[in-house]
Amino acid sequence: MYYMRFPPAWLELSEDVQLDKERARLEIFFQKYAQPREKVWSLSVIRSVSNIKARSFRREKKKAEFYSYDIRRTDETTTTISEADFPLMNHADILIIAHLP
Repeated sequence: MYYMRFPPAWLELSEDVQLDKERARLEIFFQKYAQPREKVWSLSVIRSVSNIKARSFRREKKKAEFYSYDIRRTDETTTTISEADFPLMNHADILIIAHLP
């Protein structure tokens, strides 16, 4: 999924070197934008998404776009999450976000 959002930036390099650079780029992305698991994972289902905002991530002069979401859960808590939080989220929450119109 993340390879679709972040296409390989170093097409001139061999596939092995390209994958290493891509892994390093994704690690930096997750370190910079992911929140702690306690803030993201919840048994309360997402009730609504009030705002979707495009953001950008820059690495070695390459710019990639990702999205952040303001969500409201059934327990009335409001949280801002981004695509960097998806690996730590409840799978049902990811499906709700994926089926947004």
